[in-house]
Order: sequence, then structure tokens, then C-alpha cells
Amino acid sequence: MDALVELLERFGKPKVALVGDFMLDRYVYGDADRVSPEAPVPVLKAVRSESRTGGAANAAAAVIALGAKVSCIGLVGADEAAEELKIMLASLGAETANMVRLSNRPTTVKTRYVGLAQHRHAQQMLRVDEEDCQAIGKKVQATLRAAVRSELKNCNVVALEDYDKGVLNGTNTPLIIADARKADKRVVVDPACIGDYRRYRGASLLTPNRYEASLASGIEITNDDSLQRAGRQI
Repeated sequence: MDALVELLERFGKPKVALVGDFMLDRYVYGDADRVSPEAPVPVLKAVRSESRTGGAANAAAAVIALGAKVSCIGLVGADEAAEELKIMLASLGAETANMVRLSNRPTTVKTRYVGLAQHRHAQQMLRVDEEDCQAIGKKVQATLRAAVRSELKNCNVVALEDYDKGVLNGTNTPLIIADARKADKRVVVDPACIGDYRRYRGASLLTPNRYEASLASGIEITNDDSLQRAGRQI
């Protein structure tokens, strides 16, 4: 633990340009003690609700908790969820000036309904996703790329948080990475759960989990040897 603390302290307070899919996570908690007479489903009597940062916004919160500064670059809708998310990020200390608002694209919201049987034993019953995952147009791509380029002179590292929601695609992602490398900035990528990593070519570091690494490499990871082979393949 001492070694971990020492490592974290050496991070200092870098500036991170964080690009990706920003989301709002909502949770609705309640009692689920009966079955609906209308259909064979539980009835959730809502008691309370809360909102949290999700997707790239959650990564921003984690980076800030480690002492870094973050400039958030991504898309939100022209809706209440966007206002709520930007307020949450700003309260953490994140810069949100480069969060582009689109009137024809909603803020990604994931709402989880959690039931408590007999006021205990919390169990997620349902998740409802409100999102538009279509690839963004060339004009919006150019706006986001310009926002990244404007941050390159001030940031220490560029982080791409990709959930394959259309913000980081095969066209603009290589351009963003090339811009960052030209400015001598490292690029850290949390990749999407996709089978083709060519969009990330030129990145300094990829951080897939085991399932994502298996999908991208085509190698089932079961031990250290298969892990090494998957890493080399990627």
C-alpha cells in the first residue's frame, strides 16, 4: 500500500484533455414487495433517486479525485440531463466549456431501477437507456477535433474514453491521436468493446479489460500465456 501511495503522489497535478462519451447515470430505489396484476412483473414503489457521473464523466471524476485537472470534450443534448451533468462535473472542478450541445441528439442517460425486498437485499430490476449511438457528422467531428487541438498546448496527456456511442469513430479518432502525437502528448485509450482497434493506431497506451482484449485479439484469455499472446496480437 505504501508503494501505491508513493506512486500516486508522484503523479502530481497533470492536466488531462478527456475526450469521449459522457453520460448521466440515474438510480431509482424503492420497495418491490408485490407483483403487478397487469403483468407478471414486480411493482417498484419508488422511495428515492440519485444521479451520478457515467461513462467519460465518471472517468473525469476519478481523474480529479487523483489530483489532476480535466478538460471535458464531448457531446451532450440540449436537455435537462445535460444541465445536470455539467453542474455535477463543474462541482468536481472539471472544465466543461468544450462540451458541445446538440439539439438533435439527447444526452446519454442510463436509469437503473433497484428494488429492495423487505427493505433489504437490493437488486437491480431494470435498466433503461436513452441514447443516440449514430456516428456524428463531419461538422461536429471538426468541432471536437478543434477543441482537442486548443487544449494540446495546456494539457499533459490526452485520454480517450470510448463507449462506441458515435463520438469516437474510425474517422476522427486517428486524427485526434495524430494531432496529440504531433504535439508530443501521450494518448491513453480506454477502448470500446469492439473487435477492430485500428481507430486507436498511434495511441501510447490501451487499457482493455479481459473481455475486451479477448474480443479485439480473437484469443480467449485464460492464463498468463494467453494474456501475453492477446497483448502482442493487439
